[in-house]
Amino acid sequence: MAKLNLGCAITGLAVAGLAGGMVATNPGPEAYGDYAYRTLTEYVSGNLCDNLPPVLGSMLGTSCEDLVQTTQVVTPQMILDRTQRYNLGLFSLYRTTLGLPVEGVLPTYQADTIGVFDRFFTVRVEQIDG
Repeated sequence: MAKLNLGCAITGLAVAGLAGGMVATNPGPEAYGDYAYRTLTEYVSGNLCDNLPPVLGSMLGTSCEDLVQTTQVVTPQMILDRTQRYNLGLFSLYRTTLGLPVEGVLPTYQADTIGVFDRFFTVRVEQIDG
């Protein structure tokens, strides 16, 4: 019986240590803003520029990727301004809604990202209009 209690105690300590580690490494909003900015910039450069509506595509030509890289149309702070953080202690859920204020030009997207162990994992991206 003493072995069982010792095993339970060790398991309890391991679980408590894991939970403590998760709380200690739950990344904050500033880190999320940087992550989301890098991810968005990479996505726009690699995907969106190739699939622009014809009107925008003809206006920008081949300069879309250059424009994304050289201008800060979106900044980490703008992303944070459009993000709700749900701090659940062990991890955080970030829900970001981004789109242009010009209706009908580009759609609005919503992304859910989990922050845990000083890392981010985007688990859902959904077009919510357009």
